Amino acid sequence: MQHYKYCSYLLEIKQFLTDLAVNISGTRDITRVLKISCNTVTNNSKNSTATTG
Repeated sequence: MQHYKYCSYLLEIKQFLTDLAVNISGTRDITRVLKISCNTVTNNSKNSTATTG
């Protein structure tokens, strides 16, 4: 069985996620690069918009 490590809570991943979103990368592109869930990307973008806007 492979070891599963949930790393999307790390600050580096969140910063990289923000950088990719600013550079007009799509949700699917971001999930492939960071190997995190599509829902995580969507929730992160919603949360960052709510806190800044």
